[in-house]
Amino acid sequence: MARRDESRLGIPESKHDPQEDDPKLGPIIKEACIEANQQVCGGKPLQLGQCHEIWARAKQILKEKGIDWKSPADMNPNRFYD
Repeated sequence: MARRDESRLGIPESKHDPQEDDPKLGPIIKEACIEANQQVCGGKPLQLGQCHEIWARAKQILKEKGIDWKSPADMNPNRFYD
């Protein structure tokens, strides 16, 4: 999950779940997000607001694997995602 360097724009960087940096869990989380995206979007372009559906589905997939993942919205409650 590539992150944009927002600090140079004067925007505080977004926080992310540290589990994403774990060599073992990171790939599992990434794959769950890809699977969730496919399930929600079905290969079509992302629509406004669908990130929340994708993150909810990814959380569900990961919960079934015993991983309690925090989405970007969970980690950055004062940010607006859409």
